[in-house]
Amino acid sequence: MVCNHKIEKYSNNWDHWDYPHVDRDRYKREKERDLMPSWIGSWYDYDVKGLRQHWRFYRNGQFVHLRSFLEEDESRRQKAKERTGTINIEVPGYIATETIVFTTTKIFWFAARLALNFNGSVFIKIQMKGIKEFILYEREGAPGVIGSRPMITDTDPYKVKTETQALFNANATDEFARKAADLIFQHFKANITEETLKWIQSKLKRELT
Repeated sequence: MVCNHKIEKYSNNWDHWDYPHVDRDRYKREKERDLMPSWIGSWYDYDVKGLRQHWRFYRNGQFVHLRSFLEEDESRRQKAKERTGTINIEVPGYIATETIVFTTTKIFWFAARLALNFNGSVFIKIQMKGIKEFILYEREGAPGVIGSRPMITDTDPYKVKTETQALFNANATDEFARKAADLIFQHFKANITEETLKWIQSKLKRELT
């Protein structure tokens, strides 16, 4: 059965922002959440913070999620310009290493928790679009990250298929997330070590409840 309680139950609330985000305000819930016979969905658009997302969860177990980058927020863009020394240079956009690692980690942990309701295999596809010539930067100076690099084109989709049992393993889930993040970093020609990726994940991780 498709119900919003599953999404709320299996979402993770690391760094004070749940993935996927479910607006729990009862008044807004009627306006911002779609309820259909074969799927449920929700959308959120908060221009002030650069937060935009839309997701759907289908009865057959398929979950589709589209979201913007936090760095679209003007205050974050200004900080990115200062961090990368591009204040007087026209740059299409920025994205922080933390944003990428945080997002891939949230995706895989949500998938792992949701997969407990399904038997068989799990297929996950992640892609970033519309980021040509974006610049990668370190929001808080993560150790081992070397400089900033311009993105040449959109990322190739990261695809992984695994058994549910293999996915719901803390070490394996984190590793899948790091591999997805690393593929994205390769497009920036950024050589980020495994230790650095683990360090960034440790900033995000909180005990699951």
